[in-house]
Amino acid sequence: AVALTEQMRARFTLGEEVQQRYLERRLEPYHGLIALHVAAGQPEQAFRVMERIKGRVLLDVLRGGRIPAPSTLRPAQLQREQQLHAELTSLNAQVRREMERQHPDEVRLAELRTRQAEARRAWDTFRTGLYAAHPELRVIRAEIPAATPAEGAAALPGPRAAALAYAVGEEQTWLVVLRPGRAGRSPGLKVLALPVGREALARRVEAFRQQLANPSRELPAEGRALHDLLVQPAARELAGVDRLIVSPDGPLWDLPFQALQRPSGRHLLEDFALSMAPSLTVLREMRRDGRVRIASAAETFRSPEPAVPLLAVGDPVIGEAAVRRTGLIRRGGRMGRLPESAREARALGTLYGAASRVYVGEKATEARVRAEARDARVLHFATHGMLINSSPLYSHILLTPSPGSGDDGILEAWEIMQTPLHAQVAVLSACETARGRAAAGEGVVGLTWALFVAGCRTAVVSQWEVESRSTGQLMVEFHRRLRQAMARPGGHSNAAAALRGAALAVRKDPRFRHAFFWAGFTVMGEGD
Repeated sequence: AVALTEQMRARFTLGEEVQQRYLERRLEPYHGLIALHVAAGQPEQAFRVMERIKGRVLLDVLRGGRIPAPSTLRPAQLQREQQLHAELTSLNAQVRREMERQHPDEVRLAELRTRQAEARRAWDTFRTGLYAAHPELRVIRAEIPAATPAEGAAALPGPRAAALAYAVGEEQTWLVVLRPGRAGRSPGLKVLALPVGREALARRVEAFRQQLANPSRELPAEGRALHDLLVQPAARELAGVDRLIVSPDGPLWDLPFQALQRPSGRHLLEDFALSMAPSLTVLREMRRDGRVRIASAAETFRSPEPAVPLLAVGDPVIGEAAVRRTGLIRRGGRMGRLPESAREARALGTLYGAASRVYVGEKATEARVRAEARDARVLHFATHGMLINSSPLYSHILLTPSPGSGDDGILEAWEIMQTPLHAQVAVLSACETARGRAAAGEGVVGLTWALFVAGCRTAVVSQWEVESRSTGQLMVEFHRRLRQAMARPGGHSNAAAALRGAALAVRKDPRFRHAFFWAGFTVMGEGD
């Protein structure tokens, strides 16, 4: 069933809407295969199936938007690819329509199938040669082989790190716990079945989020219950761990793992530096040897040291085109200016020094960001943004329209993919989530992958509408720690540790003890 699902999905390209939801309706064979491998004591095979699921989700994210071609791809090659794809799509549709007739014409059907097989061979042959000549294109399109357990473990940031990867099924959820091997041994790998399905988990996650959204209430008991359900089963494997990479699935993309409470009463973030990744395969790609960046607007390149320590924007003037296009209506009113974000951006400029570039208000234009972002080591966007699950590569941040340039002030994920970046970290400090589909997470996956393709491996994003005072304090503390980490030998950002330290520092403020104030952000991507 799994092989047929993947074959049908690869061959029968029946339009964007069908492509986006084809796998979503056919995940049960994958989940059944995971269950069989777990029952047979085959954790490596279960891990591989889970990574295949997550890889397919990432492909759907990218196929649902505009994927820019690298400059090394000749126009004739791109035209030939589009022609072969159109021919195959047309024949797939003709075969389907003929088969759906009450009395199919067997002679015509046989002829169509012969032509379809020939078109498939031509398509496969062309793509094999194309990817051999342009290996960077495979990464840009996320058509990459799933990681093995050994590769996944090698992508973890050190011996005290572990990964928790989830696959949420209709009736139960599977948890993969992965740790690096010791002294040449195989990686530590365990697969656990958790007694909760998608609908029940979605209800519990949403209830927890709603409870967190009211800081006047005591911390909800659901935080302890969700930890006991989702993390506690791996307690033995997490002994000695202080760094966690979480690969969520479905409704778990909306869960603030950092706010979960352990049996000791401590929050998860108190004991672990946390980050999230779409899959361990994506994490492997982000940690490839040589730190090669892939940019769709340029050839594969290695990043020079950026000349600008920080590019920060805040409080943009949102144009009418953006208002009309994105439907920025919230709580009966239009999304307005963000004066606190202007102060936040200026404070960060002071922290990073005179070489920083800070633009607020009318100066925070889309044209300026696209022109100057490539020179910055750290990017900070203190502005409205939307993570759109229904069309992930149209997730965007809002900036000031540039007079005379024709841009609309909406910087979308697919546009970011066309901007070569050298930044180690991008911070989106005022993003909202527009959860348009039940299979949550595609919006943040799309934006994270766009940043990675452009050259930035780590993003810091908010998981709910954050409060301005605590956020300003959190962001300044985060950047202070981030800057200290990058000043050390090796220059790594260590963003996960910086965010953990900043959140715990904010939590010490009596006004901000509640998790609503300090647990609203998470690190996406590499995190180190």
